[in-house]
Order: sequence, then C-alpha cells, then structure tokens
Amino acid sequence: DTTLANVGSFMKYFFSSVGTKFSELKTANDSLVASAMLKYRFRHLVKFDVEFDLGRVTLGTEVRYYSFVEKVDQVFELFIPELKDYRAANSKGAVVYNQRISYDFKKYGKLSFIVNNVANNEFSVRPARMEPPRSFTFQYRISI
Repeated sequence: DTTLANVGSFMKYFFSSVGTKFSELKTANDSLVASAMLKYRFRHLVKFDVEFDLGRVTLGTEVRYYSFVEKVDQVFELFIPELKDYRAANSKGAVVYNQRISYDFKKYGKLSFIVNNVANNEFSVRPARMEPPRSFTFQYRISI
C-alpha cells in the first residue's frame, strides 16, 4: 500500500492522528502505521527553536513535545511495578522548555547561560528512565 507515499495524504493522516492512541485506530492505513511503529518510539516529536540576536546579546528558547510511547514490552511492568501507574498517569506526552542567553565578547569568545527543563517537569523518554530535572549550564566558547 503506497497511500502514505503521497505528501498530501501523509500530512492529512499526520494531523488527524495527533492525539489518537493505537487502540483507537480504525482504518486500514491506521493499522498499517500501527503495525509498522517500532517499540519504544514516539509517534510525534515536535521541536520549536527560536533565537533573537540583539547586538552582542542573544536570547533563545526551545520547546519540545514528546508524544506518549505506546508500544512498550509488558515485561517491564512485571519487574518495575510503578511503571504501569506512571504510564497511566502520563499518557498525554510531555512538553519541555529550555531557555538560553549569551553574550558575544567578539574576539574573546562567547559566554552562554542555559537552563534546561525550565518548568522542572518530571518526564520519561524511555521506560523507567526519568529525564534530568531542571539544570543550569554556563558555557564559554572560544574560536581559535
């Protein structure tokens, strides 16, 4: 079936599938996508990154949306009992915000301050592996 090879059909399906779980799929194309979906993968990963240059100062923000990982081996739930409860409570996916500001010293380098996971969200990209909490990073770059 090459129905999804057409860009228009693919985009139509993509936007109609956002927020739909595998158990709710109804058409032949839905079944095709569900069977082809690999375990431990997101159906949707959306990234948005914008940066503003204000002379020597640069401000930036990044937003990422990770959809719910629907296909996971049930054996994990046997050995990690809290995993089933966590997945049930967090079935909508996760949104993560990162912020950065930097100052360019021209020939002396560039100093950046980066805050990852600004909202300090608790989220997991892989089963039973929590992602880091909010973190602060100072970065100094020198061009040689």
